[in-house]
This record gives sequence, C-alpha cells and structure tokens, in this order.
Amino acid sequence: MKRFIYLIALFNVLLSCSCSSRISYENYENKKYKITLKQKSNIIVGFIISNKETNSKLAFTPSLIMIDGEIPEGSLRSDYNSTDETELYQCDSTYCIDTDSISIAFALEVLNHKRLDLYIYNSQLQDYKDENCTLLKQSK
Repeated sequence: MKRFIYLIALFNVLLSCSCSSRISYENYENKKYKITLKQKSNIIVGFIISNKETNSKLAFTPSLIMIDGEIPEGSLRSDYNSTDETELYQCDSTYCIDTDSISIAFALEVLNHKRLDLYIYNSQLQDYKDENCTLLKQSK
C-alpha cells in the first residue's frame, strides 16, 4: 500500500512539472511600450505592459472576447508603424482588460503573431494615454 501511495505522489510531481513547462513568454515592443504575454497551451493568461519612457509597469489577466460563446473571426488592422495607410494585417482572437482606471484591447497577427495590435482607451493613468498602436514581436 505504501508503494502505491509513493507511486501516486511521484506521478503527481511529474505531472505538475510537465504542466508548468508549457508556460511561455513572448515580448512585443514599439518606441513607447513593451508588452510581455504569458501563454499556457496557446492561451494568454498574463499581460504586462511597460511604458519605456517612464518605467511604469502594469500587470493584468486578460479575458478573451467571445460573442455568443464563440471566438469571433479576426479583423483587419492598420499597421501604425507603416507610412502606408493601406497596409493592413489580419488578427485572430482579441483579448480585453477592463478596470476602473484603464481599458485595453489587444490582438495578435494571425498565424505568425509577429505583430500585436494594442488599443488603450478610457485611461485615467498619466503613463498610459488613449491610443492605438502596433508592437512588433522581439526575438528571443
């Protein structure tokens, strides 16, 4: 019986180690902001935004936007780093953060996730003004 309990305990330890290894981090930047996304099994579970000019940092747990219980199709977004206003890229799932002091929506470019579309609105924070911008994925 003791051997069985030890085997169960060992199995739980191995299972917890394998689950924690699925967490990954991706960084996106532009001139003003740095964003770190924490992902577990391709689901974003953490969002950290840093203002590079003021060294201010905020952390949130974003919510996936769903319509009638389903993830809506992606939409075309403008690349705010480009001078060509007709350059658009498609984003997939959109996430949101809504607090009393700031609201944020963001979406990643479909398939390769090289660009992140960021929309800050209803901000009452000095370091994070209402704006829309594009951040680029940073290599590891």
